Amino acid sequence: KDKNHVYNGFGNAVGTVATMDAATFTWLGSYFYKDRNHIYLGFEILPVSDPATFTTLDDTGYAKDSKNVYYSYFGHNPAAGNIVPNADPKTFAPITGYGTLYDNWYSKDIQHVYIAGYPEGELRPATFMVLSSCYSKDVTTVFFYSNNDQRQVVAGADAATFTVLDQDLQRNGQLSICAQYGKDKAHVYRAGEMINGDP
Repeated sequence: KDKNHVYNGFGNAVGTVATMDAATFTWLGSYFYKDRNHIYLGFEILPVSDPATFTTLDDTGYAKDSKNVYYSYFGHNPAAGNIVPNADPKTFAPITGYGTLYDNWYSKDIQHVYIAGYPEGELRPATFMVLSSCYSKDVTTVFFYSNNDQRQVVAGADAATFTVLDQDLQRNGQLSICAQYGKDKAHVYRAGEMINGDP
């Protein structure tokens, strides 16, 4: 920024003092910004419910205020405020620490598990665990979340003993192939399907 404009990473002016206050324009984390007048997602005004309590959740892509949770993934609708549906801001938290670039893909609150900011009704937040970008489980069921964004139940898998055998692969700083292989006490699995093999 300079005293008159705010610029994006390509050097293009994306706002002037008429639309953004360059003197107070600051980065909050992920794609969230603010000036003395507004909160922004990217360079569009984000209509948050309670700006005074707005805070980002580290650099996970999520933020919240006293009334709503917001997600910076651009598949959501900025005009609708990128609000995470039905999320409880008091108990909402990203699920992190499973060691991939999708470290903000999963989140949960007291009532729901969310994938990419959308509630997944069948998942149980109290027992839900993320094993890799594509494998997860709760107390009874193992799930495989494929690269084309389709979640499926891993048929026949024993949740209590299921583990992931390989790691997510990255290429040029992006997730290339998520972990494919897993096993439980009786079987081996590839891409969410049971295959022949001795666990």
